[in-house]
Amino acid sequence: MDQTGKHNEDPVLWANRQFERYAHLVKGQYVYPLDDDGLLVDNRAVEMMAIAAAENVWPHVLLVKMRSFNLDKVWRTHPIENIWDLDWENGDRPSFWIGTGFNIVTRTDTWLSHVYHYQYAPGGDHKFITSLIKNESVRFARCDVMASESAGRGCGVLKEKCKKGWFEPFVAQLDLEQIDEDVWRLQA
Repeated sequence: MDQTGKHNEDPVLWANRQFERYAHLVKGQYVYPLDDDGLLVDNRAVEMMAIAAAENVWPHVLLVKMRSFNLDKVWRTHPIENIWDLDWENGDRPSFWIGTGFNIVTRTDTWLSHVYHYQYAPGGDHKFITSLIKNESVRFARCDVMASESAGRGCGVLKEKCKKGWFEPFVAQLDLEQIDEDVWRLQA
């Protein structure tokens, strides 16, 4: 959510709270929480994530890669390679995580039981991810796909108001369904 004066609270906190507010509208087996400045960048990303989920017997969490445009105006991959390549505890789960919310795809049941961790700002995504890591029953898998990117618009690095109509091409291209004024999802 951009800082347009539309909401009276911290815009990041407001945006984070929307994940929980609309959790009951989630359809499908997995949730990939992209916010206002996150976009899928590979038209095969969803297919590749589905294949990885099936190959790993439907893990609770699927970790993917993303890139963002940082303060130094350079695209950065998240998580950074040395974090992505770290040995995982017992070979099947991270013992810690340095990434973003755009790196986490969760099974719907897992999303619904942990989404309340997003209600904080800053750091709602970190609290969400940490809650998953701390839960010993949550199974993880990795999918080596560059799934999304964030240009740092919105409340991130570069603050600007959205231009009228900026989102319409994405609605058509991705066949999105509008479920509320500021909320869209993929058609089922």
